[in-house]
Amino acid sequence: IGVLSALYERELSGVGQRLDVSMMESVIYNMENAIIRYSATGEVPGRIGPRHPLNTPFQPFETADGWMAVAGVRDWEAFCTVLDIGELAEDPRFVRGPIRTQHHGELEPILMEAFKKKPTGEWMELLTGIALTGPVNTVEQMVHDPHIKERGAIARLPVPGPEERSVLVPTIPTRLSRTNPVVDTPAPAAG
Repeated sequence: IGVLSALYERELSGVGQRLDVSMMESVIYNMENAIIRYSATGEVPGRIGPRHPLNTPFQPFETADGWMAVAGVRDWEAFCTVLDIGELAEDPRFVRGPIRTQHHGELEPILMEAFKKKPTGEWMELLTGIALTGPVNTVEQMVHDPHIKERGAIARLPVPGPEERSVLVPTIPTRLSRTNPVVDTPAPAAG
């Protein structure tokens, strides 16, 4: 985005400029939610693992054959019914999102047990329209995913050296209509 901003400004002013990108500031930028919460409440956010600090359930869950992520529930009652924990739909500790977050410690173990009963694909089908879900892939699953292959997000490149071998590498994530970048050359051999 910084490069695009500089190029656009150059088109307007005719003057180039230096772009400085700090990895530390990039991490800080991605902590927006925690910084705003600290600023608004004075509360120093603690470590909470992979869950969302303000929305419950919003985290990965182990399934019968792997892991999946739940990133928000649209219909709590239907969600509970599908997970065969229908009694929680009316439990006052869990009826609304903010209250579920306050009682996350009580709810999480129940959800963890429920999700272990079926495979990821089945849960994703059953929860379509009820909750936003997705698989949590291993690197192996990701590089062999049909969508990733179709997009050309991974390339196989030869490794320079005396032995004939190759490695998988990520391609450039931007796609341009006229001048699409291509990753087809490995790094040069040492020396």
